[in-house]
Amino acid sequence: MSVAISSSERGEAENRASILIGSCPGAPALVPAPVPAPAMQRSEGRAVIAFKRRGPATVLDRLRQEGCAKIRLPRDHGAGGPVAVLLNTAGGLTGGDRFDVHGIWAPDTTATLTTQAAERLYRSSGGTARVANRLEVGKGATAFWLPQETIVFDGSMLERRFDVALAGDARLVAVESWVIGRRAMGEQVRSGGIVDHWRIRIDGRLVLADTLRLSGDMHATLQRPTIARGRTCFATLLLAGSASGEATACLNGLRNLVACSRMDGLLVARLLAADAAELRTGLVAAIRRLGEILPGADLRVPKVWSG
Repeated sequence: MSVAISSSERGEAENRASILIGSCPGAPALVPAPVPAPAMQRSEGRAVIAFKRRGPATVLDRLRQEGCAKIRLPRDHGAGGPVAVLLNTAGGLTGGDRFDVHGIWAPDTTATLTTQAAERLYRSSGGTARVANRLEVGKGATAFWLPQETIVFDGSMLERRFDVALAGDARLVAVESWVIGRRAMGEQVRSGGIVDHWRIRIDGRLVLADTLRLSGDMHATLQRPTIARGRTCFATLLLAGSASGEATACLNGLRNLVACSRMDGLLVARLLAADAAELRTGLVAAIRRLGEILPGADLRVPKVWSG
């Protein structure tokens, strides 16, 4: 035989039971069970894009995209080969997010990877956002890695890796730029942390290992005269495979250039600026100058940079 008990009767019975137990000498006090905090939703994205040679042209070989990582291929890419535009449909990165990109250039191909907009790194409520960008550039190929800026907000956490494997006669032009708080918005980054690892290999030999680390009060750190002299926007520009003396000389005199080194077939330049607009102007000038002296590279500023 079954007996139906209404929810109100059940609640009254539980209350009476708790009163009776609580009134018994030596009975343990009733403690409500802790309610677990809801798990925060995190975004994940992975994309693989490969280029191949078809006659005189570079064309798409294969494309895979998962999660919030998307790639678009505009039709009007000019003589410099395809331009692949990376998108993060999550709208930015925060603690616990993961975003991976793998680009592959077959021998004798030329193509550009860029981003639709600046990447935004938001305050973390727990954990670190992780980004892994990996490029493989075959013999005689030319790769352009030209993402737009990463904008860092107060309290954000990021660890990013940039790993490149180049064939001995391949070429690479790569840029990564940072905006540590937007000056026009009155933003100052007083907490958080960013780590950016660069590892460049030519024919399997490590030729560049560079790591940027900023943590805590980044705004105060960048005020120091030995670091950035109060300028909170900076970029690294890398040229591999065509780092001649002419390439070094073409960058001399740039307003935002603070360092330029040439070693082991590499040219590494550092740029500093007071705000994002000034940094963009300096990068555009540097890319155009390199494009004028690199034989057959047809290096151009991506059209999406002007959007």
